[in-house]
Amino acid sequence: MVYWLPLWFASCRCSGDAPHELKRPDASVPSDCQRDGSMLTLTASVDPNAPTPAEVDPTLELPFATEPGTAIALGEAFFATGLRHDARGAVALLARLRSGAEAGVVVELGRVLGDVAPPRLAGDGTDLVVAVQEPAADGHELRLARLNSAALDQPPLWRAGPHQPRNDSELFDVAVQAGQVVLVWEDWVAETKRGRVLAATFTLDAPESAAPAGVPLSGVTADAESPRVAARPGGFWAAWIVNAGSAARVYDPGADERGTPAGDQGSNYGVRHIEVVPLDGLGRVAGAARRLTPDNARIVGYDLTAGTAGNAWIAWRQDAPSPVTSGGRIFMTEVRLDGVGERVTVRQEDVGAGEPSWLPGGLGTPWLTFPDQLDGTLLMRVHALGAIDEPLRLEAALNGAAALAASGSNVFFAAPRGRAVELFSAHCGLGPPRVAPSAVLDAGAPKAAPTGAHPPAADAG
Repeated sequence: MVYWLPLWFASCRCSGDAPHELKRPDASVPSDCQRDGSMLTLTASVDPNAPTPAEVDPTLELPFATEPGTAIALGEAFFATGLRHDARGAVALLARLRSGAEAGVVVELGRVLGDVAPPRLAGDGTDLVVAVQEPAADGHELRLARLNSAALDQPPLWRAGPHQPRNDSELFDVAVQAGQVVLVWEDWVAETKRGRVLAATFTLDAPESAAPAGVPLSGVTADAESPRVAARPGGFWAAWIVNAGSAARVYDPGADERGTPAGDQGSNYGVRHIEVVPLDGLGRVAGAARRLTPDNARIVGYDLTAGTAGNAWIAWRQDAPSPVTSGGRIFMTEVRLDGVGERVTVRQEDVGAGEPSWLPGGLGTPWLTFPDQLDGTLLMRVHALGAIDEPLRLEAALNGAAALAASGSNVFFAAPRGRAVELFSAHCGLGPPRVAPSAVLDAGAPKAAPTGAHPPAADAG
């Protein structure tokens, strides 16, 4: 799930609006979430001629700082990725940490050059799948490998994945279910000045076979980006964002929201929707894509997971100026194979910069996290649509850390430490549910209807 380390990991509150008056935790009340003794550091590259650095503000972005990637829980361990940058490029890293047990392990997956996203992880309960992006002459190449039993003492067996033909589009996501791996990625089509979302399905048992071809998921007239994919019993869910502006985009990597429209901006400039589609066990489209968000919504970030019953749970932030500024509101909804649930308001005050993130790899009740306006981490359990706990009280040692993954009551965090990244786990109490007052049905939500981008597959199960 989050390329997706939460965006607030290296951001600040940039909005000109005064923050909502936050209630600080009562120091006399025990915290719900306390750090344990397990810790692992993704170290930065070392210059032997550099002077010993003084204490550095961990919120500062430093040159050649280690870039954190994604994380999942698998068995009794947490796994995380990162990129260690230096003057020659970057080294892709894979780390393992067990709560309160053995020392952590870090392995190098290989050196990569150019501007690439950190590796992504997926798991099927036993094996670990890692996807790495590498630069190519006309875009990016994706490679994937499976680590049997998530063993890091054996070299991964790589196989070629799809090709992303332009450097402008680098986002991708991966999920695995019953031996099938589904990879989704975005592609920029210069002729139409629109983005599209593609998917490829394959196994990792034939490393010498040709890379699978991508099949479009988004509609031919849609300007789609930011794909997500999540496994569910018997198949997968895929989601993406559609830019609803009437004018074609001019792709500008320096723009604040992945592009700006050319010519007349139109009255719906900045409007973005979320669409979700079910895939069967072979990764084929198994129903119509459904639009989840209102006609005038400005979506600035979202995440997808499979809920406790296997339905798609989508959380998003809307109505903020951009992803790097605070404000807006957090919503969620549920997509079933037979329809879409109501839209639920999760939080509508003191929302910080970044996007909501489901903690991947969890067992049982999913966790949802996002920042407040003062860059504090909000962490809450979601039992069902509309049944959302109040944010947990985090101890001071967790201030400034981003939650990445969860397994039962253990939550995996990352925090910047100068040019390095510190990974650690914490035990978070699972007391009686405390339904948040803000978790109420939004009466103004539209009835989500199929977009018609894809008819149900004839052989869909």
